[in-house]
Amino acid sequence: GPQLFGALFAFLPAGFIGASQLNVWLLRRHGSAAIFAWAIRGQAAGSFLLFICALCGGLTLGGTVAFLFVILACVGISNPNGSALALAPFNRDAGSASALLGMIQLGIGALISTTIGLAGAKDSLPIIATLFATSALGLLVHMAIRPRPPEILTGSA
Repeated sequence: GPQLFGALFAFLPAGFIGASQLNVWLLRRHGSAAIFAWAIRGQAAGSFLLFICALCGGLTLGGTVAFLFVILACVGISNPNGSALALAPFNRDAGSASALLGMIQLGIGALISTTIGLAGAKDSLPIIATLFATSALGLLVHMAIRPRPPEILTGSA
């Protein structure tokens, strides 16, 4: 009922906010690129498992909440580090680059939510599939553009 909804409404953002605070601690020990790499992998893995469970029909409320908690925690870490990495090359124009990044993020979110709404879905599978697809796409883009260690580029090991 309403109490459960309220508890979930408080619990899920706690994963996001808690992970954002954990990120501060992690940044004292590791670089943004390493933290982002692990967080985007966790986000993609969590959304993949959520998608598979939804496809197989074995998804319970508790399972859904657990997966969403993990995914939101990973977003709480990947989002600030990804933004920092994306904006790092823009010293003089950082404000404009940040505004463009925010506009792109909001635009993609609006496009995806409108598309899901217009599809008239009767269950959560389209939302879960979109969550998985966007997480997987983020991981693939990261893998494609991340800097390679010199030994991979030169062939020496």
